[in-house]
Amino acid sequence: MTGRLLDWLNRLILALAALGAASVVVLVGVTFVTVVWRYGLGQPIYGIDDIAKMTLAVTVACSLAYGARRGAHVQVDVLERLGGRAVTRFTDLAARSIGIATVAFTTWAVAVKGSCGELCGNTTSDLSIPHMPFYVLLAAGFGLYVLVLTHELLAGLAAWSSTRDPHEH
Repeated sequence: MTGRLLDWLNRLILALAALGAASVVVLVGVTFVTVVWRYGLGQPIYGIDDIAKMTLAVTVACSLAYGARRGAHVQVDVLERLGGRAVTRFTDLAARSIGIATVAFTTWAVAVKGSCGELCGNTTSDLSIPHMPFYVLLAAGFGLYVLVLTHELLAGLAAWSSTRDPHEH
């Protein structure tokens, strides 16, 4: 990816990550209020689980691409120790290609599922919060993740003859 495209990708990822960070704060607040009301006042709040679940969906959707771009996802480099760069050139190509295909398919499936909306009963059980905007956000998070994986694949191919892949941690 060119520098300009990569800058835009990073900006989109950071914007989504900021939304995800805000959703974590909201989720902590919702959890705190839930605990106080349920155990302190003995009164559970109707529908609070719906709010917590949808807030958690926002957190997850917004963290996918950010985690991938920062190298925060768990990885085990056993093959690098066993075969070195000669082996990981091929395994990285295969793993990233499979990852792109899998996450792209997931993006499509989530977008299709979310497009049905309330007609298909895609709402929360208590408050009937429609799932559609959360599916759209999840599809956007997965879509950005596909772009991150594609960038890593292209950068790995560009560094094919190098002694180290630029995205190995």
